[in-house]
Amino acid sequence: MVLWITQTARNFTNVKFAPGFLRFLLTTSSSTYLLLGYQCYHKMPQFYPFLDSERKRLKSIKLKLEDLPDDPVYSTALETACQDVAGRPREPEDADFAIVEFTLAKILLSVIGDPAAGEKYAERKSDEYRQALERESVTYLIKIGREDFGMDIRTEEALCLQFIDFLKYKPEFLRLSQMSLLGGYVQVTKTQLNWILKGAIKRRILESIPKKEEFPDAITKAANKMRGKVGEARERIARPRISNLKEEALPPCIKGIVGSLEAGTANHNAHFVLVTFLHGLGLDEKAILEIFRRSPKFKEKIASYQIKFAKERGYTCPACDSVKGYGLCKAACAKNHPISNYFANLRRR
Repeated sequence: MVLWITQTARNFTNVKFAPGFLRFLLTTSSSTYLLLGYQCYHKMPQFYPFLDSERKRLKSIKLKLEDLPDDPVYSTALETACQDVAGRPREPEDADFAIVEFTLAKILLSVIGDPAAGEKYAERKSDEYRQALERESVTYLIKIGREDFGMDIRTEEALCLQFIDFLKYKPEFLRLSQMSLLGGYVQVTKTQLNWILKGAIKRRILESIPKKEEFPDAITKAANKMRGKVGEARERIARPRISNLKEEALPPCIKGIVGSLEAGTANHNAHFVLVTFLHGLGLDEKAILEIFRRSPKFKEKIASYQIKFAKERGYTCPACDSVKGYGLCKAACAKNHPISNYFANLRRR
């Protein structure tokens, strides 16, 4: 569907649409303007409500929590925030909705009062933003790192991050001993910088969950309804979804990683993907350890620690685009996530 707009005007200004529709601002003194070919199915821009600029946006909206249920524009934001906390996020309608829903989700987590729920939400949201940031330029990632998280990033000789910032936010699979150092700075790739930003985003989300305080009845009631569902979801997650790994159903990336593990050539990225993939399937730690035992470099103490650490931190298996970014896969699978491809392969067998 294509939206065709023809407008003849002088001083055509401030043409706006309500949230959820096309918004634009035109200022001109010409006689005839034709705006052609706006695609209604055009993908919405990605919003990043964790940015400092978005906090300022929230203040400019001047929305009072007690007025939320009757607000003509944002009355649906509480429902979508509940869905987001429950793990069923929707694409925000616009930047204003994104920051309102993001804020409400953190308030709901505060009322629910379950640290595990907050940890899970922060891990999932930070990984969503990491995947979205993969499509951004390295210049934009550097800007976020510097301006929003105060990171000391240099680009004169190579893309480098001050080692304290690196240690503060890095994922487990990035080790300082494996990195190149340039005068107190750690040389990183764009993908590695993105993972470090994920760590910073996760920390910000967790730290911005409000401390216990009084909230309007509508929010408290919504949180109380969710409290039981959060507990039930955690119990379901704790139960293994599979009892035995069917290796013939493994997607190409995981087959390749298992092969490199057996050959003793698997790197830290490969270990990370494999551990989080197996955790995601629901295998217990003992079963995962047996797979890692195939490596000629296997050390039980180190492997056990890594497996437990990934589970305790709630790390999730990266999507296919990320796995390809690590250089661990070149296949074109039907699904965009290794776990989805595993179950799809099972159903075909």
